[in-house]
Amino acid sequence: MQEPQLTLIDERSEAGRPDGRGPLWIALTLLATAALATIFGADIARQTVDTREQAEKIGRLSLTEGSRSPATQAALREFRETLVERPLDSRRRAQYGALLLDLGRDATDARAAAFHARQAVALAPVTVPTLRIAARTLVRTGDRDTSVTLVRRMFQFDAPAAARLLLEIEPWLYAGELDDALPDDPEAWLAWYGRLRREGRSKSSLPVMAQLRRRWPDFLAARVAEALQVNRAGDDLTLRRLLPADERLPETRAAAPLHALRGRIEATLGDPIAARRDLQSADRLDGDSLFVLRIRGDGLLALDDRDGARDAWLGALFGHPDALPNRRVEILKRLAQLEEREGRSGVALRHWRSIRSLDPEDRESATALKRLTGASE
Repeated sequence: MQEPQLTLIDERSEAGRPDGRGPLWIALTLLATAALATIFGADIARQTVDTREQAEKIGRLSLTEGSRSPATQAALREFRETLVERPLDSRRRAQYGALLLDLGRDATDARAAAFHARQAVALAPVTVPTLRIAARTLVRTGDRDTSVTLVRRMFQFDAPAAARLLLEIEPWLYAGELDDALPDDPEAWLAWYGRLRREGRSKSSLPVMAQLRRRWPDFLAARVAEALQVNRAGDDLTLRRLLPADERLPETRAAAPLHALRGRIEATLGDPIAARRDLQSADRLDGDSLFVLRIRGDGLLALDDRDGARDAWLGALFGHPDALPNRRVEILKRLAQLEEREGRSGVALRHWRSIRSLDPEDRESATALKRLTGASE
């Protein structure tokens, strides 16, 4: 596919000038263009107009009619023309490069795609959508170093977005290159750990957490994340080692989950005095937290304080009506099981039905409904 003549800067200048001033000349040209645009009221040139919608249309056409079909090529020309009108629209330029790569068939198309990706980054070096599209384009054209550099830069101002981007380009990276994308910042490592966990890659997340805790042992957020991970795994012995009874935990809101978890462990292991102390500390530090309420209820139930456990779980249920369905199911199951043990079958039945409405595929609620009513619902 022949690269259309559409650039703010001649592509040949990027490869280097005889006097070695290529990168500086590009930067100065971009700055001068932006300044002139502002002076003459051309701010409209910076605006993105239906960029994603147009790109998706071209993608659909290429799938149904082929990348070389007249309809696809006409849509690509239309996209290019809007970029001519808005040369400072970094996202549109980045998307144009991505389209050239997707629709291209040879190395020339790949070089043109990489060129536009780099120019988009030069226009908007700290704009997440632009960096995301450009990094994905560059890594696919073989420029892994630049793509990794962009991800590393993004971690400095939007760690969650950078973690998502790193996951997207990971298939094109070697192990060492992936590590290079993570700056020496615990927030970046924690964001990467969290992204792996959300993607269901628990095994991959473990070494990330291990290195995070080794390098930044005093980073409280990482310690909380590790404790939550161990708690989800149901490993009480490891959790006990992470939260020793004689340690003075931080008296901060961020540390409330640690107090709650240690209280729950102490209640389970038979130390009611220490358990109540830590559960009360968790309540004092962040008593309205959904997690603290849930774990406090677990600890109180282990202390055979059924009324206290019920109150904590009801507080979690009604205090967080917008909680994710799976979180509400966790609370409702605790309440339903408690009410059944207390002989309050009618209340338990309402909870099980609520679970069924939130998750029709939940087997435990289906079994409970059959047990309580004699028929499945």
